[in-house]
Amino acid sequence: NQQSWRKEPQPVFQKTDTIFAPGHCSFVQDKNEQNWIIYHAARSSGAGWARQVRAKTFSWKDDGSPDFGQPL
Repeated sequence: NQQSWRKEPQPVFQKTDTIFAPGHCSFVQDKNEQNWIIYHAARSSGAGWARQVRAKTFSWKDDGSPDFGQPL
């Protein structure tokens, strides 16, 4: 539903001290109905297209928005 989307003032999934430039994600649900974010991230700061595919589970906040936590 287009009306359920909102723009946040800051990115909801940001780099950490060890994970750089997370982006281009997809969402899947496994057979146990656990939600996963599948994304890519740079191997190091300034790595350009030297990227890795990564995956992690996520949950939902009380307001219905996703809680991705930090990239792993």
